[in-house]
Amino acid sequence: MRRKQKVTFTFYVDESDDDRSISRKVIARRIRSIALRKGELMSAWANELGVTRAFVSQVVAGRRGTQYVRNFIETRLNETFWKQPNQ
Repeated sequence: MRRKQKVTFTFYVDESDDDRSISRKVIARRIRSIALRKGELMSAWANELGVTRAFVSQVVAGRRGTQYVRNFIETRLNETFWKQPNQ
């Protein structure tokens, strides 16, 4: 039987962080931990999308809101992280 491995992450919040900033940090940690668990690499996502790894990292961190990259990440990880824009 394979033993489960516990993975934990720490992120820091200071007085300048508002609710939106904290939410972005939590989403980024969720994405990174799920990707790690599934063996997914952001560099591989960047290659498939034809963008830089830094660009993918900025989307994950919430500094960029590019919808096609967000859709790719959600599809790849089979999770919903961001609200869909109003249509």
